[in-house]
Amino acid sequence: MARTKNMKEPSIPIELGGILNNLFGGFANRNTDDVAAQINYEPLIDIFSTDNCIIIEMELPGVKKEDIEISFMRSAITIKGIKYENYNDKKMKFVCMERSFGKFCSVVELTSPVDTAKLKAVYKDGVLKITLPKFSDRRGVQKKIPVE
Repeated sequence: MARTKNMKEPSIPIELGGILNNLFGGFANRNTDDVAAQINYEPLIDIFSTDNCIIIEMELPGVKKEDIEISFMRSAITIKGIKYENYNDKKMKFVCMERSFGKFCSVVELTSPVDTAKLKAVYKDGVLKITLPKFSDRRGVQKKIPVE
């Protein structure tokens, strides 16, 4: 059916900043932890299979439609984008912050052949739904081939 893996962008400078913060008690770039949190945004994803199609649903509350990019190559569909913070008041101090923000990238590797000409993606109410129609199994079906 399908397998998923969430991918993070390379974060060597962020990791180095974290090491420096640990060694020198936070004298390195103090925004390092904020940047690392942005890269770790991993939306929840469900994958369903029916006789006719594979359906991928990804929760993306707060993400704008224009900030989502979907591509298909070989047997994998890649969903990536960004969820921006919407806090305008810089003086605000958080008591609790559980939501995640930043870039995300998920790759779904398909094990069933799909009709790439008929892929469909709909984003509604914070949920991205991608429908991938399966090719019907043509093995064992007799097809007459005209002789020229």
